[in-house]
Amino acid sequence: MAAGLAPLQVQLFTPECCKLRTNRSHIIMKILGIEFAPLDVPLERRLQTFAVFQWTFSFLFLGFGCLFLFLYVLIATNYYYIPLLYALYYYFDSGRSERGGRRINWIRRWKIWTHFANYFPLEIVKTTNLDPDKNYIMGLHPHGVLSVSAFGNFATEGTGWSKKFPGLTPYLMVLAGHFQFPMYRDYFMAGGAVAVTSNSMIHILTKHKSGQALGLVVGGALEALEANPGQYNLKLKNRKGFIKIALKTGKPVHTVFGKPIDVSKTESPSQEQLDQLHKQYIDALTQLFEEHKEKYGVPADHHLNIID
Repeated sequence: MAAGLAPLQVQLFTPECCKLRTNRSHIIMKILGIEFAPLDVPLERRLQTFAVFQWTFSFLFLGFGCLFLFLYVLIATNYYYIPLLYALYYYFDSGRSERGGRRINWIRRWKIWTHFANYFPLEIVKTTNLDPDKNYIMGLHPHGVLSVSAFGNFATEGTGWSKKFPGLTPYLMVLAGHFQFPMYRDYFMAGGAVAVTSNSMIHILTKHKSGQALGLVVGGALEALEANPGQYNLKLKNRKGFIKIALKTGKPVHTVFGKPIDVSKTESPSQEQLDQLHKQYIDALTQLFEEHKEKYGVPADHHLNIID
């Protein structure tokens, strides 16, 4: 193709079920209406795609897959003693997800998580220094469909958490149901995931040394239903449980990754105190969004919508 000419498109196979076409030097395979990636995609990009694929597959199917394997080995093989031993271990370890989990830094630093982060890419935008002598509750907004950034930033080293925030130990707070699946629970905890319960939060904030950072998707799973292009809907108006935890433990409430809000320890916070700190949090979150939105392609006339 000569320089300056329009892109050339050539159909090499006449059946619609299988054809190749070239477009700006990319060769794209289309089979049964499915358009596959160009054949000349760089290896690095293929590794990034694989990393995201395996994570999505794990998120959707690994839990039930581990459960079915557990039952199969127990019922249909001569190795039934293995799941029985694991069941005994699970009985004594079932509350681990509410006691800080069991992270394995080696797994957090797997190279595949760097490929995972680079696919999108994910990036930690640091707007302030955080004192490692304090603990933090970090609100993550919005939930999105799969909370990709929450996982990449808090459950892996793919975005370089330890370099951005030295001295802070991150935790990804997720639904307790994740830790009901055998083996999958251990894999998930290895990255730093813990149960999103009040007991779990209080334990980390009071029983561990300072420098703990809880990543909390405040809007919860229901906020995923509000994930629409061009809209920034946050289920935050009545979400005050994390405010209560912050007041009870005396730790800062943190807007990701903005300036912390220092609070005084209050054993029995009043409704007025809850409402006041909740409003302060929303105001700080809104300000952070407005200050940085246009840097990342969000139009100036788009704003946060705080919903029930």
